[in-house]
Amino acid sequence: MADPFIAENGALTCIPRRYFPGALWGVVHESDFDILALGTPVGQLRRALAQAAKECHLTVTSFENMDVREISTLTGLTLDKAALAKEREYDEPFLIDKDNSEHLLRLLRPKGFRITRGDCFFHITGDHDKGMAVEALVDLYRQVDVKVMSVGLGNSANDLELLSRVDLPFLVRNLDGSYNSKITSRLSAIRRTQGIGPEGWREAVESVLREVEL
Repeated sequence: MADPFIAENGALTCIPRRYFPGALWGVVHESDFDILALGTPVGQLRRALAQAAKECHLTVTSFENMDVREISTLTGLTLDKAALAKEREYDEPFLIDKDNSEHLLRLLRPKGFRITRGDCFFHITGDHDKGMAVEALVDLYRQVDVKVMSVGLGNSANDLELLSRVDLPFLVRNLDGSYNSKITSRLSAIRRTQGIGPEGWREAVESVLREVEL
């Protein structure tokens, strides 16, 4: 990777060494990257999830308990990519036997954990989100050039914080033709793609490029 990237729902930001001028505070040096970690280690997340599920009398199946083939079937990833997806550090995807996530949330939130819902899975993370990581990274860019413009694309509830903190947010249309209601209720003026999935992403990027050229 030649440029910074954010992983695991904002848990960590990886910045190539010497990408930004000057010293970076709060980072850990690993190989070719400076790592800014906002997340909680996955072992701690798994223990907290198991304990909360026991108290809620729920059956929880997380990535830790799934084999690679099961993850591949649920996500559509190849076996190789599913194996990589299983290697978690700060975010544990999981399924529950019934939709009682609010009970889990009430137990976990006071302990500093969050539960969000993506397209396929619930996710338990530490007390961070994509928006916090994006805001920190954009701030680094703007220390170099104040005219930097940030663009965000998303389609599910766990993209809300990201979309709330960028200059140009786009809501990508879902496979069933709908738009995520949690995002539309909070960001009523957000730009919406007509295209679905990858086509919607292409549409948004081309829209931004046309604006930049004007």
